[in-house]
Amino acid sequence: MSTNIPEGKEAAVKLADSDFAADRREHDVRAAVGDYWSRVRSGDLGAVPAILGLAGLVVLFTALRPETFLSTGNIANLSTQALPVTILAMGLVFVLLLGEIDLSAGVASGVCAAVMAKLMVDAGQPWYVAVITAIGVGIVIGTAIGWLVSVVRIPSFVVTLALFLGLQGITLRLIGDGGTVPVRDDVIVALANKNMPVWLGWTLAVLCAAGYAATQLWRWRRQRERGLVGRPSSSWRARSP
Repeated sequence: MSTNIPEGKEAAVKLADSDFAADRREHDVRAAVGDYWSRVRSGDLGAVPAILGLAGLVVLFTALRPETFLSTGNIANLSTQALPVTILAMGLVFVLLLGEIDLSAGVASGVCAAVMAKLMVDAGQPWYVAVITAIGVGIVIGTAIGWLVSVVRIPSFVVTLALFLGLQGITLRLIGDGGTVPVRDDVIVALANKNMPVWLGWTLAVLCAAGYAATQLWRWRRQRERGLVGRPSSSWRARSP
C-alpha cells in the first residue's frame, strides 16, 4: 500500500504550513517591522491611510487655527465629541469580523438615549435606573437583530436597513416634534461636560496599561506553551505605557 500523500492534500498541507509559518518563527522588533513593511508594500495598508488622514487633518487645522486647535480645552472637547462614535465603532468591529454589517447601530443608540432622557425628565426616575433601562433596550434591539440574521436567516443588510428606518420613527415618537429633551441630571451632565480629578485620571490610565500588559503577557505565554511565536515581547511592552 502506498503511503504517499495525494498531490492535492500535499499542496493543502504546504499552503497551511506557509500560512502559519510566521506563528512558529522567532520574532524580534526588527523582524516585526520588516514583516509589517512587507505587508504594506504588498498592498495591505492596514491603518496607514487612517493615520495619515488624521495627521493631515491635525496639520491642516493647526495651520488654520494655531492658537486654539491644539489647546487643552479643544482637545478635551474633541475627545468628548468623538467618544460616542468611538464606542459604536468598537462594537461594529465584531460585526465586521463575522462578515456581516450593521446599518442601525447609530439610530439604535439614539433610541436608547431617548429612552434614558424620557425616563429622567418625564418619569422622574434616577439616572441609574434610566441608564440601566437604556442598556436593556439596546440589548433587546441587538438580540432581535441577531435572531433575525442568525435564526431566520435574513441578510444583515436587509434587517439593519429596515431597522435603520424604523428606529428613527421610534426616536421621533419618543422625543416629539421639538426634537430635544433637556437633561439636567447632575451625574449625566458631569459625564458629558466635566473633567474627572487628575489623580483619578492617572489611576485609570495606570490600570488600563496594567490590564493591557497582563492580557498580552498571558497571550504571549500561551503561545510559548503551544510552541508558537507571535509578536515580540518588547513590542507589547512598549505599547503598555
